Amino acid sequence: MKKKSFNIATPDVHTIYLGKNVKQRARYIQLHDGCDEKDLERDINAGAVIYKPFLEELKHTPSRVNIITASTEEDGLRAVQYLASINASRKGYNMLDDCDPYGDESYSEEVCLDDEVYFGENEWGESDPECFIEEDPEEQLFTEGWKRIPIIPIDEVMSQEMRNNNHIGFGTFGMEMQNNNKTPRPWWDDCTEDPVCIVKNHTDDCFFMVEEVLSPSEISCLRRFDENENVYLLVVSEDLKEDDYSINTAILDYTANCFRIDTSREAIKSYYKELLLYVAGEYGFRFSKTLDLPLLADKLSRMDKSNPCSRFEKVMKYLLHVQAPHTLKADAFESMGLKKILEADTDNSIGNMETELTGMDEVKRQVKNILDMQRYVKMRSARDIKNSGYHNVHLFVGAPGTAKSTVAKLLAKKMQEEGLLRGNRFVSLSGAQLKGAYVGQTAPKVHALFEQYDAIFIDEAYSLTSGSESEGGIDSYSQEALAQLAIELEDHATDRLVIFAGYGGREISKKGNLMYKFMEANPGISSRINSTIYFDSYSGKEMVDIVHKLASLSSLVLPETMDKEIAEFFEKRRRNSDFGNGREARMLLEQCERHVAGRVAGMEPEKVTDKVLNTIMDSDVKSAINDLREKRVSERGRYDMRYGLTDRLDNPRYL
Repeated sequence: MKKKSFNIATPDVHTIYLGKNVKQRARYIQLHDGCDEKDLERDINAGAVIYKPFLEELKHTPSRVNIITASTEEDGLRAVQYLASINASRKGYNMLDDCDPYGDESYSEEVCLDDEVYFGENEWGESDPECFIEEDPEEQLFTEGWKRIPIIPIDEVMSQEMRNNNHIGFGTFGMEMQNNNKTPRPWWDDCTEDPVCIVKNHTDDCFFMVEEVLSPSEISCLRRFDENENVYLLVVSEDLKEDDYSINTAILDYTANCFRIDTSREAIKSYYKELLLYVAGEYGFRFSKTLDLPLLADKLSRMDKSNPCSRFEKVMKYLLHVQAPHTLKADAFESMGLKKILEADTDNSIGNMETELTGMDEVKRQVKNILDMQRYVKMRSARDIKNSGYHNVHLFVGAPGTAKSTVAKLLAKKMQEEGLLRGNRFVSLSGAQLKGAYVGQTAPKVHALFEQYDAIFIDEAYSLTSGSESEGGIDSYSQEALAQLAIELEDHATDRLVIFAGYGGREISKKGNLMYKFMEANPGISSRINSTIYFDSYSGKEMVDIVHKLASLSSLVLPETMDKEIAEFFEKRRRNSDFGNGREARMLLEQCERHVAGRVAGMEPEKVTDKVLNTIMDSDVKSAINDLREKRVSERGRYDMRYGLTDRLDNPRYL
């Protein structure tokens, strides 16, 4: 099979320091000859799927101003390099001559220009006389602008505009700006004709909770570059809406073309996997078939979310440095803390659900049904077939400790992996946490929740309706929360995963059923719930399996001779309404360890071996069970109205 390659993998970005007295950090993109629309299409076919939307936009009439939206700066600068190279190719510019301003193909990222002698660096970071730079480097650096595109932060442009307009500002900061006459001209001040790249990193504004990506002042400051042949405005934001008002304003103000990188999780993971393969190949490495490449690429990219491909290169340089074998296996990444993760394949969410969750066959079947439905909806959408608007809203009910939140996390993770959710931001909170501290704060709080997260798990959802004003109805905070939830589910029921959860069971009456009351409190919520999954209490045998599994995770050896006694204990416990299921398995194991600790404490030190420390004896289990029985003596009532577990269900529509 022919090896895949990319015309542009890591964007060719260089950093230099300009100036004689006051050094200024300057960055630019180095363009190379031979990249046109066909090269971009070849890269997309090789795996650069996040740039596929560009092909359609390039069919439009070329514009002087081009807006690029990206989730990382590296992906955005790579897009600028593609587009600038394509525009240069269209205009017939030749970038082969003097392509490298320093005459060295191994030129590193940083060069410092001093007062007298200007030296660059070779690939090892050593001073290199062959990288000698002529005098007045600032004047020569961008004289052939189609070869080098300056990268200018938009806040620097804003600051210079304020100085040019003699803006005084407010307070001490403003006075300093007015009186400081020693502020040097920005290094990019003379870039008035050739292409430039203006970068707006929206993540910088998160502290101020700025809703629009571009402020009106930032949009207008681009007028400074009206005479430049091309302006590439790169907007970096992790959560950019297609209908962002400020982006659309900039498009209209400058008759700009807008190139939106595909930021879906599915596209990004696919591209990063191909990038990792390509970079590894460039360094002479290949991967063992036992490695989960999408998982490895995802974990490595998270080490440097802004520059994932640069991170891949640094990893390969390190592996080359330590003389790793050419076929990379999980142990090659042990020093990076990834060996166990790669061997365990923890991102296989449904695999985890099958192997890690004891029993729960009906729950697993219903989760599979939810995923099948989401895949079906996605396939129809991909073919532009109108969908009925499947509501991705579900109800999880069951006794405490039955893994409701665990299943919710695994379901969200699997949906994110398959591109069924736009991201992997998961949040778990109680219904009471939806309420604001003061009147009027609850609705914005609920709205922000749906804006910030892709999967929302609301446990003890009935706590929104359990409070009342003089026992006469739901309090105003809960009413506000329920009303806003109905609005959000109307807007986001198809593009978010929303799960309401609470204690309950199959035999629940209206009278004691708090989850039923929650559903009845607002029909706007209940009408959007698509499925109800029951989490039944574990049987005695299943509890034995859970205890053994927990012991194994802690490297403890539990005697199988006590399985029958453990099963009988839990069979009796599960008849009580306060049975904690999986939580009680952990409690039993902790009690066993307490007795092991007491036994070991009385032994002579030389007799305490690893086997002794890791072995739970029959007597430890018997003592632990007796401890738990004594603890529950006062709690043996078979039924407890706290969870409404007394009568049969009257309305199976909900529970």
